[in-house]
Amino acid sequence: MHTYRRRQTSHAVSLLLIAGSLQLGLTTLAGGCSSSSNTGESPKGSTATADTTASDGGVPPSGSAADEPAFSVGTPPVQPRPQLADGSAGCGRFDDGTVCECLDVPLFTNPPTIYFVLDRSGSMQQSDRWTSVRTTVANLMRDLGPRANFGASMFPGFQSAPDGGCTPPHEVLEVSPGDPIGTGFGPTATKLLAGTDVLPNGETPTAKALETALATLASRQSDSGANTYVILATDGAPTCRSADTIPAAKALYDAGFPVYVIGLPGTEGQGTLLDNLAEAGGTALTTSPKYYRVDVATEEASLLAALKRIAAKIVGTCTYQLNDRRLQPNLINVFVDDVVLPADPVNGWKLEDQTVTLVGQACERILSGDALNVRVVAGCPTVTPR
Repeated sequence: MHTYRRRQTSHAVSLLLIAGSLQLGLTTLAGGCSSSSNTGESPKGSTATADTTASDGGVPPSGSAADEPAFSVGTPPVQPRPQLADGSAGCGRFDDGTVCECLDVPLFTNPPTIYFVLDRSGSMQQSDRWTSVRTTVANLMRDLGPRANFGASMFPGFQSAPDGGCTPPHEVLEVSPGDPIGTGFGPTATKLLAGTDVLPNGETPTAKALETALATLASRQSDSGANTYVILATDGAPTCRSADTIPAAKALYDAGFPVYVIGLPGTEGQGTLLDNLAEAGGTALTTSPKYYRVDVATEEASLLAALKRIAAKIVGTCTYQLNDRRLQPNLINVFVDDVVLPADPVNGWKLEDQTVTLVGQACERILSGDALNVRVVAGCPTVTPR
């Protein structure tokens, strides 16, 4: 079994700076979060919505072997940033009716990269599985936002295999920054959805997909020091050069790209193979199944849970450094999955110097993947437990 040590990376989180006159104790934060409440609704942002124009970067060229029937499964609607009840922009209101305007400011740079390698073979048509995979991946990307960069390929691709060999994969998303928090499906997630809006078809050339991912990632490796991780999602055994699949996963791991393995419904008889893939990729769980198995009965929810568990291992952190010393300690709040988290040194969060640290149950939720989105909000009195 392989193990690996993650390099220390900075994770992205957003700080909302709230403009306007601050009146101590006279706020309503995030449309329902007041200084005396320990619950809250989503933090409110501006009314700007994401550009939903689909890029053609992932769409196969006309006239090539890519000319398969379009499989228009649709793109989930953009989720605009919330507004106040009267339609005005802002994070909330002071008691005198003044709106607290917000500005999302990235605190950290150098986030890790998550590169998806997605099986779109013919069997993915069953139970509309391809739609579930592509939309669930996009939902995860939206939830993580700028905390990671994302790239993706799907296999098989559209080109004819040379000399009857394995069909190469098709990259649908070059590595790109995650979309800003609160923009719904922004440009990066939208490009993934557009590039995967095709009909599942063909065999399962897993080895070729992993080998191509290695060549792609190695050629783009930067000196930033950020880690890159591969997430393979497949619903069946390899059907082309199957003996090369395990070595391909190990080659990625040896090059510094750990491979997480998700077994979709259809892989029930491939447990040993997927366990070996996870071990070769350096991400094996301690007990069997050593990969992330998705149950058929709750396929979409199970897939999202698996992706969140993996994401937590990649980007999960309970410590957030604030890089603005002008911030007032008594005017800071923390939101976890858009719900206010009271300042509590046991199961909430604490602020020491310029560092916000989630503790107890709050930290456990982040590290387990039960919650992904952490926001630090400055400008309104800190919410504390009743």
